[in-house]
Amino acid sequence: MLKKLPSYIGVDAWYRLRYLWASLVFRNKPVIRRVKPVEELIDEVVRHCPRPYRMMCFTAARELNLSLPAIASSGRDVPTAVALALEDVTSGDAELPRLWRYIKTGDPGTDPAELLKKWRKAFKP
Repeated sequence: MLKKLPSYIGVDAWYRLRYLWASLVFRNKPVIRRVKPVEELIDEVVRHCPRPYRMMCFTAARELNLSLPAIASSGRDVPTAVALALEDVTSGDAELPRLWRYIKTGDPGTDPAELLKKWRKAFKP
């Protein structure tokens, strides 16, 4: 810890920097996990999602930390899985039971086309 502030940093800026550092680390260990660069995420979305569903997939992958390649490698439809995850989150169930049931069994539940239409419309640019 510096005992004297450098002359080029104002006191307010110094306190803001200390607050920012304190919010990012706890006991000198980072609090946040590694964040994927946006370019990497865009490449995943373009590779695994058809054009009408790309905005929906991008937002869900970024906000819910979904792995689109993992969903695709399990042999499931990525936009359907993303729509089920969004439906789970908005209904208040953080454990994503519909998404996990779809990934494990391949059963998307009742009317997946309606869910896809609903979430595609919500993420229209």
